[in-house]
Amino acid sequence: MKVLLLHNYYCTTAPSGENEVFDTERKILKTSTPWDVTEIVRYNDDITDWSGCRKLGIGIRATWNAAAVGEVRATIQNAAPNILHVHNTFPQFSPAVFLAARGTPTATVLTVHNSRMFCANGLCFRDGAPCMRCIDEHSVRSALRFRCYRSSLASTAPVASMIAVHRALGTWCRHVDAFIALSEFQRDLLVRGGLPADRIHVKPNCYPNAPQPLPWDAREPKAIFVGRLTSEKGVQVLLSAWKQMREKAPRLEVIGSGRELCSLMRDAEEAKLPITFLGQLSFDDVQDRIRKSRLLVVPSLSFEGFPMVIREAFAHGVPVVASQIGSIASIIQDGENGLLVRPGDAAELANIIEQLWGDDKRAQSLGACGRISFERSYTEAAHLRITSRVYAMAMEHRRARQASQGKANSVSAAKVH
Repeated sequence: MKVLLLHNYYCTTAPSGENEVFDTERKILKTSTPWDVTEIVRYNDDITDWSGCRKLGIGIRATWNAAAVGEVRATIQNAAPNILHVHNTFPQFSPAVFLAARGTPTATVLTVHNSRMFCANGLCFRDGAPCMRCIDEHSVRSALRFRCYRSSLASTAPVASMIAVHRALGTWCRHVDAFIALSEFQRDLLVRGGLPADRIHVKPNCYPNAPQPLPWDAREPKAIFVGRLTSEKGVQVLLSAWKQMREKAPRLEVIGSGRELCSLMRDAEEAKLPITFLGQLSFDDVQDRIRKSRLLVVPSLSFEGFPMVIREAFAHGVPVVASQIGSIASIIQDGENGLLVRPGDAAELANIIEQLWGDDKRAQSLGACGRISFERSYTEAAHLRITSRVYAMAMEHRRARQASQGKANSVSAAKVH
């Protein structure tokens, strides 16, 4: 088996779970299988060194990058991979790279990390709440109207163009043999957006190791939040919940950076809350702090793709309190491997945390059930089983499509004669 991986890395100043997923996938495929794995990658950090003129052209290339298509086509012709597995094409590759495999036996697979094939900001989130307009309308008019990408029409227009062009060309439906959704909720969302249900396979993100959970008594009496400090992550709801708990609020460590960091630090200091802001940390440091915690809080307001930190908490046997929204609600079974609260309801979040913080027995039980969920669904072995199945189904779809096209061409030729 030959696999060609493709990914556009996000900037290191705006860390993305997608980068981590790609790195994990590449490492597992290279070290845990006999497959021949190569990759084509781009780094958004490189854009900062580009000339002004080159930067202006990135909006056009996000829709159709002929040079990237040519590079991928040449690689396919030279290496003859069985699979072209794409993670992120935005903004340096463009979805046109799928056409590089047209007419070849190379099957195409797309891991869908976000909703950017339908939604300009990729989050289905606007004005503090989930938004489904562009998915349900099958149009980008609302994206342009509300300036959904970076609150700018100039920034939104190129992304909207990318979505509209490839929807019109049928790039996703005609040139992708298999889609990987990260959760059942995301799968339903993709079907709602018009993708073929029979080609969408659910494969949650895995945790590449099997860490040994720390004994409860050896953990620190603290809760933890890990993520971007932006509105869709519910960080203001988190702060409000801690304010409402007053002296009952547990010590909280906040890991991450983002545009709301300064205001959160200022508000927490003014309210004298037991919150420590640690900024962006390395993966190993984050795992160590999660492992030593007694609670993970995930107060998201958006649908999410697959919050990596929930998988990590499960691996370490740390109980989770999270919003009952989107993919989170399909990952956490309320009362079994975690607790769910209404998104945006700071009072309920505070109440649930207070109750759980005073009930070590229940907290330990939730953490233990989370660990069982990890062992069942999020290990490296589970990841490889699903990956192998998806690749096999993608190749079968490619063979069937080529056979169908061959018959159609034969019929057309016979009619001509």
